[in-house]
Amino acid sequence: MLKLVFLSSLLLIAACSGQDQNLNEDPSEELKPNFRTNVIYGEDNRKDWYEVLDSNLKEAARATVGIFDSRSIRTVDGSELIETRNLRLCPTEKFYTQKIAAFCSGFLVGPDLVLTAGHCVETETQCKDLKFIFDFALPTKTHNSSRTSRDKIYSCANLVARDFTNKNQDWALIRLDRSVLDRRPLDVERRVSATKGSPLTIIGHPSGLPSKISRGGNVHSVYDEYFVADLDSFGGNSGSAVLNANTLKVEGLLVRGRTDYKNVRGCLQANFCEEGIGTKCKFPSGPIEGEHVSKISALLDLIPPLEDEKPKPEPEDPDDLKDRFISKVMLPIPDSSLQKVYSKIESVPALNGSDIKIRLVVEHAYISDLRITLIAPDKTRVILHRNTGPRIKNILGIYGGDLKPFDSLSNFGNQDKGEWTLELTDMSPFDKGHLIEWEIIPAL
Repeated sequence: MLKLVFLSSLLLIAACSGQDQNLNEDPSEELKPNFRTNVIYGEDNRKDWYEVLDSNLKEAARATVGIFDSRSIRTVDGSELIETRNLRLCPTEKFYTQKIAAFCSGFLVGPDLVLTAGHCVETETQCKDLKFIFDFALPTKTHNSSRTSRDKIYSCANLVARDFTNKNQDWALIRLDRSVLDRRPLDVERRVSATKGSPLTIIGHPSGLPSKISRGGNVHSVYDEYFVADLDSFGGNSGSAVLNANTLKVEGLLVRGRTDYKNVRGCLQANFCEEGIGTKCKFPSGPIEGEHVSKISALLDLIPPLEDEKPKPEPEDPDDLKDRFISKVMLPIPDSSLQKVYSKIESVPALNGSDIKIRLVVEHAYISDLRITLIAPDKTRVILHRNTGPRIKNILGIYGGDLKPFDSLSNFGNQDKGEWTLELTDMSPFDKGHLIEWEIIPAL
């Protein structure tokens, strides 16, 4: 995962300039734990919104807000223009061509409440000079993130509460100038706190870039008021929502971490660390091990429950979901030919292989890395996808419909009622992925 310190010298934000690393600063200088955030562990899992196929996760991302200095927003030809700057990444770095603008991240926890890090908004006076902008992101590959509309820009009505106690609490709760009506606030975890090994996803603005979604994190250790995790995060991620990857409920917010970048011959290289906390990093990282996340539990009395913050049944489907044979259990696909991933659909009625289709949703940077096999109740194996599609991202389609399976589905013949299994293997290193959902579609 990756963690990068945001560069205050590239921004107009004087109020937060102490939190970030200057280009001329020696990267071996000791970190100030109450300000610094972030690094990459193993593979860089950050993705733009358009690269993510999980609709629930994309809806959660819409609750993300970038925090900007008011002076960086101006009206041009009837639309709002966000002043962006170059980050000066090295050409080999991910998101090299994208520009930065946000200096911190936040997220919606009520109709008019935004939560962020305490070191991002220090006083009510500073809060009144900020803008909170939704959808500073890339919902499509060609979207111009520097242009926005006035209805997505909010101001600070008041600083509701704040706590900043160095290595422990670091949060600020802000009331916006009006309610946000076009998106749902994030659910917060109110019952069970994160425990060691809990899977995590972070959403925010690493280094001030357009919003990124990064899966693949895990809780490493838990303390009274914060926990330590291996999250791919950077300085602009301060205040980002850290979600339980399974429930998509907020476990906490990112507040500090390892050194992000090193200046290499005039451009910036990200600091990669090996998988897990306590492992070796490419560049010196100061005294902090991992990324620190302030627990949401400290704020529960300040965040009113949402009206519909109750477990919700599976949404109704026009095709009648109960009669569909579908798995919506998201599973990570490790980048190892020795680790297979299995997903099962039970109690499928008797079928003829010639009459079925298979709908598949997989996120992966290179689908040519993948071998995907469907196993019938009688253990007949049919390969759906076998290392084809070089340099193509994601699988979203229907085998036997718009997608052609590697083997014929008719090879299944007649199958009795039973359990069907999808087997996924990543045959090449360096790129991980996720099975989002899959479905067996019988003949009408």
